Amino acid sequence: MPRYQHTQTGWVLIVVMTLTAAIVSTALALTEPTLVALVLPVLLLPLLLFSRMTVRVTDDEIDVRLGVVPCKRIPLASIRHCARVRNPWYYGW
Repeated sequence: MPRYQHTQTGWVLIVVMTLTAAIVSTALALTEPTLVALVLPVLLLPLLLFSRMTVRVTDDEIDVRLGVVPCKRIPLASIRHCARVRNPWYYGW
């Protein structure tokens, strides 16, 4: 059972990629309808992979996931030091 779990949603990515996919697929549907089936999954793949990040802390480890892909597992026993920091807003960009 997790001691802590937080999911952060990337709303900017969701909005930008959805609008991009809608515009590109509409333009392709008017000119080359057969390409829509090839291009649309490529444009929507970042939504599946990067639209959210989940951090979960259990009794044994820290588990970080981007979208549906497990990214990193850190055993708590390997952590020697931690400190609270405040980063500027632009570090996320």
